[in-house]
Amino acid sequence: MAVSRSRQMRDLARTLSTVIAGDVEAVFAGPGWDFRWCDGPASSTMRALVREHASVGLDCGAIGLDRSISAEAFAVQAVRLAIAGDLSFSGQEYLAGRMDWIIRDACQHLDHPDRAEDDQVATMAAQLIQVAGRDSYRVSDLLVQHGGVSWLLPEPSPAEVAACPRVALQLLTARYASGVAAQQWRQRLTTLQDDAALAAARADPAADAIVDVAVLALAAERRERVLAELDAERLADLDRARGRTPAVSWSLIGRALRGITWQAAQQQHDRLRAQTERRRVIR
Repeated sequence: MAVSRSRQMRDLARTLSTVIAGDVEAVFAGPGWDFRWCDGPASSTMRALVREHASVGLDCGAIGLDRSISAEAFAVQAVRLAIAGDLSFSGQEYLAGRMDWIIRDACQHLDHPDRAEDDQVATMAAQLIQVAGRDSYRVSDLLVQHGGVSWLLPEPSPAEVAACPRVALQLLTARYASGVAAQQWRQRLTTLQDDAALAAARADPAADAIVDVAVLALAAERRERVLAELDAERLADLDRARGRTPAVSWSLIGRALRGITWQAAQQQHDRLRAQTERRRVIR
């Protein structure tokens, strides 16, 4: 017995729901069928999935595809685009309307627009859509009203600042950025350079305890980065010297390294090699 078109469509919708881990609804709309879903794959991706999983003989091109975008996805993309510098916050008439169009267009072309690339973006998007009352049409107005997205960042705790150099730098930027730097921070979370942030914090006689923690965390991260760069330079220099034909002797290398023994020079090379490998694994 031939399977009815209605049964084929609903079976295919169930299969697609499993594939995308979301609800796909088969709806008869006039002369044909539509598949409707929220967020998940973009329409182009879904079209390929329909062709892949449809039964033989089914006219996949006649199936309409209708993806809706959730308020959460809209907020995620608004924050992402702002941080990427793809949203303008000045110099345009009907700024909020233009911003709204850019965000919606970006959503339409992305798979899973509701997925944030990191926890910070997810937290900011959740705050944005909460303040907007889950109304995506208010999102652009709020961003224009506040002149950017920095207001969406929650105030970090001392423990969070101590544990994450990025949070430490953001806190110092929020405290000490001025002029264009402050505008860039407000609009898209552009942080100060490490040196500028540390210098401003160390020069502030009114700095509080959380600023001290931020300075310690950021300075420690910078020290590790600088030491890693210096270690990589020395290892490359040692490898080049030893890679020559004939190789530079360990005794001569030791003399060049502040007069250490040949054994110490060789041990230093081996230690630098091991440290480089450990850093590579950690990253």
